[in-house]
Amino acid sequence: MVCAFGLSCGSGDQKPEKEEWGTPGKPRPLTEEELESEEPPPDVAKLIFLVSVQRQLYSFSPTTPGLAAYHQIGTLDCPGGGNPQSMAIDRNGVAWVFYDSRQLYRVNTANAKCEATGYKHPSFHYQLGMGFTSTTPKSQSEQLFILSPHFGLGTLSFPALDVSKTGYFANTPAELTGGGDGKLFMFQSNGAQLSEVNRSDYSLRNIHKFDSLGYVAAWAFARYAGKFYMFTSSSAYGGSKTTIYDPQRNTETVRDANIGFVVVGAGQSTLVPPSDQSADIAGEDPPPLA
Repeated sequence: MVCAFGLSCGSGDQKPEKEEWGTPGKPRPLTEEELESEEPPPDVAKLIFLVSVQRQLYSFSPTTPGLAAYHQIGTLDCPGGGNPQSMAIDRNGVAWVFYDSRQLYRVNTANAKCEATGYKHPSFHYQLGMGFTSTTPKSQSEQLFILSPHFGLGTLSFPALDVSKTGYFANTPAELTGGGDGKLFMFQSNGAQLSEVNRSDYSLRNIHKFDSLGYVAAWAFARYAGKFYMFTSSSAYGGSKTTIYDPQRNTETVRDANIGFVVVGAGQSTLVPPSDQSADIAGEDPPPLA
């Protein structure tokens, strides 16, 4: 997610409680054993996770109608300053939350507990898009892609959290998402354009241009059962709108006009259900990026 309404995606000066985990000054690297030993939350394959401008972590159940689908898990207690700016969810149900202070945190989606990491952001720019996708269709391994308007598309390694840059899509503020099929998708708020990124040559294929989103200042999106869930807001106040795009039926539907909080990050595990149909996503090649 990228915020266009200022240098910060949140407000208020929250002081974190005493933290037993790492701090920005002395973060500890994560070990391979820690990453592999994580037990996914019980419903990680059934949920989308959201983080708000108010630093609150939510779960969202796409199969539950109305506002009952949104459940507040807790408030992030991440050490240091800044506010949430983007989020991705790994297959173990761990939330990786990027702050506008250019710090990356590891968040427990069961209780919103936050741990600092040793990530070093290779840019002065505070905006970042993030999304996990399987390395190959139905693979048990996955890759975290990131997108900075400064250095473009890149990948993040684990457990070192080193950035590898591709050089593609620089000057493109956008969000990313993936899935168990190994596909990678990009949403650009400027033009309300959803595209698929070809992971072989980094070309783009146009999927859908949204008509109902209106002016977008804060945005995030996720993918569940082949459908795209867009969370957009025109300001840092009020609430985000949830819009569903179904590429199989080419329908764009406003699911919830106002969910009561502003979403600045969204993500889903690569374990969520696949599309309900086997056909490939349709679409035409987009015009060249400006």
